Amino acid sequence: MLLLHGFTEFCYGWREQVPALVDAGYQDLIPDRRGYNLSNGPGSVRAYQIDHLVADAAAVVASTGQLSAHVVGHDWGAAVADQLAEISL
Repeated sequence: MLLLHGFTEFCYGWREQVPALVDAGYQDLIPDRRGYNLSNGPGSVRAYQIDHLVADAAAVVASTGQLSAHVVGHDWGAAVADQLAEISL
């Protein structure tokens, strides 16, 4: 399961949901999205366009060797999740 945080948050925002998801059998991917928390920020605002954020999310899933994932997003992460659902991994 890919959990995408919202604007101004980072992966820690999912801390209360993770135990229940793990107990339900999900392997959770909870990346800090570009420029948040300890992740490197891109050099320009253009790098935050939704197509780049969607590509980042797809790359996280692909890095696991999986062909698909359940995706949950909060706030701006939900907008990314919605667009991710439109593409084929």
